Amino acid sequence: MRVRAAGVNPTDWKQRATGGLLGEPPFVLGRDLSGDTSVDSLRVLRPGGIVVSILPVGSGELHDEAERLGGRAARILVDADRAGTREVARLVEAGQLRATIAGTFPLADAAGAHRLGDTGRTAGKLVLTVD
Repeated sequence: MRVRAAGVNPTDWKQRATGGLLGEPPFVLGRDLSGDTSVDSLRVLRPGGIVVSILPVGSGELHDEAERLGGRAARILVDADRAGTREVARLVEAGQLRATIAGTFPLADAAGAHRLGDTGRTAGKLVLTVD
């Protein structure tokens, strides 16, 4: 996995939360889910750890629970601006940034893409095409 090259150790957090994995609990946990799963993520961290999400971290519930458990919660927000978009395009063209595509669907089958996404078993982006 490309993330391993950056020193990241991906794991199944649900298995980790139930004691299914051995080793030191993570200090930083990246999340791309919202709701109860983000709050549950806090219980996986070692004391003082942080859950970082690309989605809104809620109206305080996640922050409150993080504080109660001795951790923190934060959101990473990237503004879409011209300079940033150009840099992303440059990285793609240079082969330094690639997206994993889990499936491609015609716009007319957007419901099919949603059904696949709802399974929670996709590894990558679902792409809608306009013909």
